[in-house]
Amino acid sequence: MMSIGVRPTVSTDATKRVIEINIFDFNKDVYGQKLRVFLKHYMRSEVKFNGLEELKLQLNKDKQKALSMLNK
Repeated sequence: MMSIGVRPTVSTDATKRVIEINIFDFNKDVYGQKLRVFLKHYMRSEVKFNGLEELKLQLNKDKQKALSMLNK
C-alpha cells in the first residue's frame, strides 16, 4: 500500500511531497536499499483527517481494501 502526497494530517510543510510504502507481513530493515514498486490500483485521494486516531482508522480500512484488491 503506498501513499504519494504531502501528508496533510501530520505534516507542517504541505508543499513537500513524499512517498510512503507499507509492505504487508514484511519484517526486514530495507532502509537505504533500492526497491522496485509497481502500481496496480488507485484507491483514493489524499485527505486531511481530524487527528491521528481518525487517520489510523482509515489506514486500517485502506489496508483491508488493498488486500482485497490484490487477492482478486
